[in-house]
Amino acid sequence: MGGFFDFTLQYFHLFLIAVLIAIVTLVMSKFIKRKRTLFMVMTVLVIGVFFAVQQSKYTSFPELYNKILKEDSVIEEINIRVYDPSNDSLEPSASKVIEDQDTIEGLMNDFSKIELKKEDGTAREFYQYHVGIIVTNQAGEDRFSTKVINIKLDQDYLNDYKVISSTNHLKTLEALFSGEDAS
Repeated sequence: MGGFFDFTLQYFHLFLIAVLIAIVTLVMSKFIKRKRTLFMVMTVLVIGVFFAVQQSKYTSFPELYNKILKEDSVIEEINIRVYDPSNDSLEPSASKVIEDQDTIEGLMNDFSKIELKKEDGTAREFYQYHVGIIVTNQAGEDRFSTKVINIKLDQDYLNDYKVISSTNHLKTLEALFSGEDAS
């Protein structure tokens, strides 16, 4: 019984897309009488939606966190935990709290160059670095909002996104831990 629900949940979006196409075709058939023209219009519409969905999978680090990381945002500190892939322990092999603004700028500069692509169905369990960025934004006059951006990353992935840029986004992180066993 569980297999049926897993199958249904996995392909439910395809079912919804098929229903949407059928409804749009039905509505369009009221306005377009020739079947060949209707078929061509629907084909162009489906292909256009497909390309729009594929293009929406691409983003960058600044675009991904633009609602929290604004120009006037203040990054209070960055908490970094390093996990060793050869060790099955859930405990980090090293950790640091970064409050130095130059180091924070270096980390954010590295992250700002990352280009990403959403990976469907990739539930990764292991990431080498876990980064918590504490950001404060002004929410109104004399009011501030503090949020934490939690990021899990390694050389190839950032959360559920594949890193597609060829930038060295781990440069500052690796430099911070180069003198320790965690690198």
